[in-house]
Formats: sequence, C-alpha cells, structure tokens
Amino acid sequence: MRIGVMVGGSSRRLGLGDLTTRARDLESRGFATLWIPNVLGLDAVTASAVIGRETDRIEIGTAIVPTYPRHPAALAQQALTAAVACRGRFTLGIGLSHPPVIEGMLGLSYARRARHMREYMEVLGPLLRGEKAEFAGEEYRVNLALDVPGAPPVPVLIAALGDHQVDGASALAFHRRVEIPVRSEAQRQSVVDERRRQIVNERRLAHVLETVARQLEPVAEGG
Repeated sequence: MRIGVMVGGSSRRLGLGDLTTRARDLESRGFATLWIPNVLGLDAVTASAVIGRETDRIEIGTAIVPTYPRHPAALAQQALTAAVACRGRFTLGIGLSHPPVIEGMLGLSYARRARHMREYMEVLGPLLRGEKAEFAGEEYRVNLALDVPGAPPVPVLIAALGDHQVDGASALAFHRRVEIPVRSEAQRQSVVDERRRQIVNERRLAHVLETVARQLEPVAEGG
C-alpha cells in the first residue's frame, strides 16, 4: 500500500522553504507521494521542480493545474523541465478547475469543457511522451516538438467530475482522479459511510502490519 500526502492546500499558505522542509520530512518518514495544489499561492509545477532537487525518493505531483490559463505546449515544456529536476519522480495532474475561477476570476470561457480537454490532451500528451504534436482542432492548432535534455516521459493525471469526464479521462490520461460531487443528504451520508468503512479497513490493516512487525523483530535482531 502506497500512502501520499497533499501539502499546501489549507488556508495557511506555506512558503517554498517550508514546503521543501515538509517534503524532506515526509520522505524521511516513508511516504510514497507528495501532492501540491495549484491555487492562488505557489505555482505547483515550479514548486515541484524545486522540491525534486531537494529530495531523493518521494514522488511529486500537482493536484491540480488548471488547463484553461496555460497553452498545452507551455505546460508541457514546464512539466518536462520539472521531471528533469525531480529525476523522473514527477506526475502532472491537470483539470478544468471551476467556473468561479475560470470565468469569474480569469474572464475565460468555461464552455465546451469536454472538447477543451480532448484537444488539450491531443497536444499535451505527445509532447510529454517526447513526441511531436501535430494537431488542428477548433481551440488549438499546433505543430511543434520540444527538446528538453534528459527529460523522461511525464505521466498525466486528469481530475474528473461526473461520468462523462471520467470516461474522457480514462481514454486520455495514464491515471485519473475522481471527485464525487455531493448533491443530496442521502448521497453525502453514503460517501461518509464509505469513508468510515475505508478507515475501519485501514485500521485493521495497520493492526495486522504492526503485529507482523513485532513478530519479525527477533528475526531482524538475529534472535
């Protein structure tokens, strides 16, 4: 079982130095992944690159970078650079964000979301695999290749809300992150009950692992 932590998404913003210190601490305690949100503070991709240079094992990802404000070629170039800094431990998490941000704050259109993500990935995907992007759509018309020295392929994770977006994410990305919108009290209670069951199972697993570890202590000590 791999356990990851999201850091920096609370109301108390962390500076880059504090975030790097937290990453080193999480790595020393054996956490597998660190996820950095891209809200209104630090740029998540840039922060990932800095943290990647200061750590050795923990995998680093963005959760999530909104697609609308950045051209896919620009984001691909930035992500490939971050992957070099992280020495292959970087995952790019992207998503559509929400109307209050895209329309209300940035003044961009939030219409035709599914088409936007499909076209975005038609450009972003090949570039992150080290291939040339040749695409002509309604929103993007791109013909270029990137050459970032030492850059490995970058995995993509797409945040999805609703069945239609989940299906699109499954077809376009290596992984998908599913967010469940709660529209009723019954649905909210269902989500809470499911999370409680997960916690019970996690505690049972932790107890089993602790028991096994105690049994193995004499073996490790040569007893």
